[in-house]
Amino acid sequence: MRTSELLLSSLNITEDDYSYKGLFILSVNRKSRQMDMSELENASKMTDLKAYFNLDEDIAEIKMTLMDMIFDKANISSVIIEGENYEENTKRKVSERRASSFDLA
Repeated sequence: MRTSELLLSSLNITEDDYSYKGLFILSVNRKSRQMDMSELENASKMTDLKAYFNLDEDIAEIKMTLMDMIFDKANISSVIIEGENYEENTKRKVSERRASSFDLA
């Protein structure tokens, strides 16, 4: 099985005094495992993960694929929070505010 076939869900990235935690769940079919991003640096945890999901890639490739999946998931989340056409709406509001400041009436 390829790492990209895993479903990454419930991503929760928190920060406390510059200490970051990233919790997420990996699953496929009826197998799932909760992980922390810090475990991606632990060779034994990655070996266990590879065996648990029967992954074909080497540890370095698994780690890179998971990091890409985390970055993609985090980006999607921030776009949803900002909403559709966030940049266009923000630019329009700034332009309207500047235009109204020149209004002398």
